[in-house]
Amino acid sequence: MGETEQRPTAGSRLGAQENAGISTLEHGQKPPMTPPGKLISIKIQMLDDTQETFDVPVRMWKVGVAKGYSGFSKNTCLQTSSLISTVIRPKHVVVKFVVKFFPPDHAQLQEELTRYLFALQVKQDLAQGRLTCNDTSTALLISHIVQSEIGDFDETIDREHLAKNKYIPQQEALEDKIMEFHRSHMGQTPAESDFQLLEIARRLEMYGIRLHPAKDREGTKINLAVANTGILVFQGHTKINAFNWAKVRKLSFKRKRFLIKLRPDVNSSFQDTLEFLMASRDFCKSFWKICVEHHAFFRLFEEPKPKPKPVLFSRGSSFRFSGRTQKQVLDYVKEGGHKKVQFPTEKAYFIAKEVATTERTYLKDLEVITSWFQSAVSKEDCMPETLRNLIFSNFEPLHKFHTGFLKEIEQRLALWEGRSNAHIKGDYQRIGDVMLKNIQSMKQLTIHLWKHNEILIELENGIKNSRKLETFCRDFELQKVCYLPLNTFLLRPLHRLMHYKQIMERLCKHYPPSHIDFRDSRAALADISEMVAQLHGNMIKMENFQKLHELKKDLIGIDNLVIPGRVSSRVVIKRKKDAFSLHFIESPDETTVDQESEDDLSASRTSLERQSPHRGNTTVHVCWHRNTSVSMIDFSIAVENQLSGNLLRKFKNSNGWQKLWVVFTNFCMFFYKSHQDNHPLASLPLLGYSLTIPSESENIHKDYVFKLHFKSHVYYFRAESEYTFERKWIQVIQASSSTQLEKEPFKILKEVLNLVSLEPSGCF
Repeated sequence: MGETEQRPTAGSRLGAQENAGISTLEHGQKPPMTPPGKLISIKIQMLDDTQETFDVPVRMWKVGVAKGYSGFSKNTCLQTSSLISTVIRPKHVVVKFVVKFFPPDHAQLQEELTRYLFALQVKQDLAQGRLTCNDTSTALLISHIVQSEIGDFDETIDREHLAKNKYIPQQEALEDKIMEFHRSHMGQTPAESDFQLLEIARRLEMYGIRLHPAKDREGTKINLAVANTGILVFQGHTKINAFNWAKVRKLSFKRKRFLIKLRPDVNSSFQDTLEFLMASRDFCKSFWKICVEHHAFFRLFEEPKPKPKPVLFSRGSSFRFSGRTQKQVLDYVKEGGHKKVQFPTEKAYFIAKEVATTERTYLKDLEVITSWFQSAVSKEDCMPETLRNLIFSNFEPLHKFHTGFLKEIEQRLALWEGRSNAHIKGDYQRIGDVMLKNIQSMKQLTIHLWKHNEILIELENGIKNSRKLETFCRDFELQKVCYLPLNTFLLRPLHRLMHYKQIMERLCKHYPPSHIDFRDSRAALADISEMVAQLHGNMIKMENFQKLHELKKDLIGIDNLVIPGRVSSRVVIKRKKDAFSLHFIESPDETTVDQESEDDLSASRTSLERQSPHRGNTTVHVCWHRNTSVSMIDFSIAVENQLSGNLLRKFKNSNGWQKLWVVFTNFCMFFYKSHQDNHPLASLPLLGYSLTIPSESENIHKDYVFKLHFKSHVYYFRAESEYTFERKWIQVIQASSSTQLEKEPFKILKEVLNLVSLEPSGCF
């Protein structure tokens, strides 16, 4: 076994360049010499328990002026507004760098560095016993930390690592459970591990809680704490009371008594005052300051202005919160005020980034089958063993391969952007070699891809012959993670081959023949084109079979819809005296379209009105409510124009932009908070919508903005670059939602939207 790698520092972990504002000093190294002047030596203990010494100009730096969620602390009563020279007397002191404010939603933390620092704080809190939880949650938290530090599961390496690193006291009892969880994180990047760690930690009652010993009026020992919501009261580690900021009228202290004055109830004029006794005046005043800071940070819109100093004497404490409030921090990030790393702007880079973003979505789609569906099937005895083996034995190899493929693509992008191993020189600004290597390996998976047509047919036959399996699949489709019809996920691997072919065609068209990446890109295009040609007929059969079954599912009462050789040419749903029409071609050679059969449809004329749809954004339901049509050509275009990436969204009557991860597929936009989410928060079917550029009168005043509107519904979306604006979103949405779609007068007032209210979060 090779030599164990050293733990990365904050700088190397994030691949920071020297001017990125992150310390990349290894242990024992010193920063450059400071200009001459009166200096004081400050030793700072970082969140990973390492210490760095800095010589700081006395009148330059004030303790605790951190402009965001973190800050510095020395003991509990260090005044944050005092100059260093007036507080720190010893020649060498240790100041701790800590997280001060814990937001309720870690998705508000836009920068990977910030999430990394929060993850380090969670790790430290676990080790020091501040973050308490049950054994299962503890093991799950540690498994994400281990995944971030050493990568994918290996039993030998895991046991050695856990033996050398103690994340909690008495860790030995949980090691087997930690490794069991770690095994399930295969392919998870360090950034994704940090995200998942915070997702679990934020739901724990003791997340971000710092206990301060006190006594109530009866002399009972309790603990006080402050959080984003207000002041909390604990007995031991159990929360027994909470005072929301909205209920608190005034906070004060008198000697070692901490006082909370509450607002009177609606039906009472009595103002309740709560009193708690702390160990000393200094401890009481320190806790009061922490409460003032938390209230200002989470509740105020802007930093409070300091009161003018009195001429003769002052009464009470002059302490005021200094720093940005949470709203100011989010606005600062939203408007791009922070210094960003300059990413490449060439077209090849954005093509490579498109591979990564769409691969993330594809991997999540595979996990719907290999993880969520398989887990549900294992709990219910409803599927024959032969069918179960047929499905999962052909999808699991795909998931394993594409997990490694995505990791390789992301590593290449990190090198391209200079975020990883920036000191290593090499020509990493290309993607053709990575695509060629993986497409050649992908050929070995063709045997599994050929089986997908059989999987689709056998699954539908199983559903037809088993009421239990039919109910199970219908219930699974109602889960949030199954955001599309189940059989659509079975088509994803063949559709993904077409995406690779389309991407490589654009890359070869972009490169001149003399480019270093041209030869590999052209070879990759030839290989993927060969695979697509071999499987094209199979894909066409599967698409038609899937569409007919979806129609059968939505149009209750039509039993003879799925007939061998029948091809759906167009889905036309028209409200006309409660009737609708469907068009078919009975054989591939037939070019005429059948006329509507009143006898076939009479039993189901009002079925769409009688039945409550299991999903409101399916193509059939949207066509019905918006009185439009979709042909098989439209479906083919939609398959070629699937997309994923970050967008900023703004509603017509709102001011703020909200950063979302957007997946465009199946004529519909699905909105997520981030690409790590397992299910969408909202969806917007685009059939019938118009795509335009905002006019000057709409006062958008932002670059790369497009508008989607249907009747009175208006949404603005903002892309992150010119390429993603023009190529990725404008072209793809136009091609999928406008091209070759029949435009008829809209007669239905009801609109099918799954939109939910989302609170504004950070933006670009």
